[in-house]
Amino acid sequence: MSTTKRDKYPEHIYLDYPPFNGWSVIMRGHGLTPEQVEEQVKAFDPGLTSTGVTEEEHFGYMPRVKNCGDRLGTNCDQDGEWHGHWYALKANPDPSTHFTLAAYKDAEASL
Repeated sequence: MSTTKRDKYPEHIYLDYPPFNGWSVIMRGHGLTPEQVEEQVKAFDPGLTSTGVTEEEHFGYMPRVKNCGDRLGTNCDQDGEWHGHWYALKANPDPSTHFTLAAYKDAEASL
């Protein structure tokens, strides 16, 4: 399983646990300032703004998986179809596994 084979960040990630519970933005690195997080969220989609909810995590990425439950012990809407999947890793010093998650909202909804 690859931990580093993604080239494009920031990117969407679906999380089903608090405080995210839905689509969020995943970006490379730890120790990002609120300004850097906001910049990355805007780079992903200029119509979004960060809610200020962030979390530093360690992830790997499996670029091609078909049966999530068999390979990763999870299920998703794409189970049975070829797709990519993020998976959690134990905390470690390898910077290629360091990611920041950011919850977002539609910028116009906050006006």
